[in-house]
Amino acid sequence: MSDKRIIAFYSNSHNVGKRTISQAFAYRLAKEGKDVLYVETDYKRPGFAVSTGLSHDQKNMLKLIEKNNNYDIMDFIANKRDVLDSNKNMNKAIAEKIQSYPETFYFLAFPKDFNYTQMPEVEQKEEFVHVFIESIKHTDFDYIIFNTANELSYMLSYPLIVEADILISIIGSSPVDAIKLKHELDWVNSTNLTLPNKFYTIFNFIDEDSSFLYELESILGQNAALTIPYDVERKEYEWSLKIGSPKINESVEILLQKIGIEVTPRNDKRGIFARFS
Repeated sequence: MSDKRIIAFYSNSHNVGKRTISQAFAYRLAKEGKDVLYVETDYKRPGFAVSTGLSHDQKNMLKLIEKNNNYDIMDFIANKRDVLDSNKNMNKAIAEKIQSYPETFYFLAFPKDFNYTQMPEVEQKEEFVHVFIESIKHTDFDYIIFNTANELSYMLSYPLIVEADILISIIGSSPVDAIKLKHELDWVNSTNLTLPNKFYTIFNFIDEDSSFLYELESILGQNAALTIPYDVERKEYEWSLKIGSPKINESVEILLQKIGIEVTPRNDKRGIFARFS
């Protein structure tokens, strides 16, 4: 599709909400009826399968990498129907959670039992990256969402970022996060490397009226595109295999508006009944 959009999520810090926010972003677009492919390349800290219950023994990133450039990428992309059909003995409660996901929410991610020590060695890295990117580009999805690794040097980190239409960087509320990102951006600017023209930074775990928001923006040298406050309810939603949370999903809608993607406004249920919706 000529009008597909590729959006990459990146952070060079751990535990700042990159997975949570990128999943909520992709999920919201799928709820809108868009065909969305969520691609997890963060092999050192994979979490898609565990946090969603969506995992397939054959259709996954590990199996694709093992094919060593000889594959049809669609053979490794799955959605909820593939997961349910491949596991008829799945726990009923988990199956009901998975059934609630949109049919148009597709994923290419590491399986639930994957450990980064299982990562195969790719001998021809440049060829692998080229084949992977071209394969992704020729799929028929409206949106492709990359959750990239935390290291730009990884073969499926920077090469994916540079192909994106939009880059969304996420930092936490610590000045260390802002300093690390600033140093990395300075390094990129000192080289021949480039970043997408549309580049937004989210400050996670921080209130918009926080007294140290200005200090973080000063360190980074740019204003936050969006601030997302810490959500104490998020853990409960994650244990329930729910993507995002009412507060996070509300922030994602604001983010979508800021980057020019229109979606139908939704009013998430709040309070005690929200967990049953």
